[in-house]
Amino acid sequence: MWQLSRLNWSRILYRRSTAVLLGVASVLSIPTLVLMHWEHAFDSLNPRFYWGLSVLAVSGLYGSFALLVCMTFFWLRCDPSAKVWRTIWFGVLLIGFMFGSHVIYYLLIYLPAVRKKLHSGSMVETNDSSDFEAQDKRRIGPFNRTLLLVWSVLSAPMVASFAFPKLLANTFGPVEVILFTLCAFAVGIESIVHGLYSVFRSGIRRPGGH
Repeated sequence: MWQLSRLNWSRILYRRSTAVLLGVASVLSIPTLVLMHWEHAFDSLNPRFYWGLSVLAVSGLYGSFALLVCMTFFWLRCDPSAKVWRTIWFGVLLIGFMFGSHVIYYLLIYLPAVRKKLHSGSMVETNDSSDFEAQDKRRIGPFNRTLLLVWSVLSAPMVASFAFPKLLANTFGPVEVILFTLCAFAVGIESIVHGLYSVFRSGIRRPGGH
């Protein structure tokens, strides 16, 4: 994901060919989304129909994933909407992607923006990685230093439990297992929250009309 962030998404997404390919991905995504929420005994279907649905579902899964990635980076790097609308769409994309929010975003936001840009002919070359390069001083590889610090603090009990199992078992007993579980859970939750906040902050700080 970090390497994808360094691509020039404005140049990639503001193309007619890209819009067409993502349109195909949107069409493929719809049957897949329907099948995901279709409570039906697939084993009772005709074998040919069953395999046809399977091929359609797999194709739609790849299309849905590609569309979700592209719409995420369009929101992050290119969406010309006002900040309040970007905030709303961030929540919609985050909560509703299992129900096709990325398809709706493609139709309502991405496609009109590309049409307007192509019609105006004002294709401005931009460097989408500039924001990430500006944060390099606060990063170690793809990770933020704050995130790594929290990881270190939360992971310390887990590392200690592997390094000194007998000592901790005799000292803390059952509490060690609970502490290990809580720290592992906290690392996962903190990583997810930190990632979502970083994406949201980066997308919202970007001026509209990009």
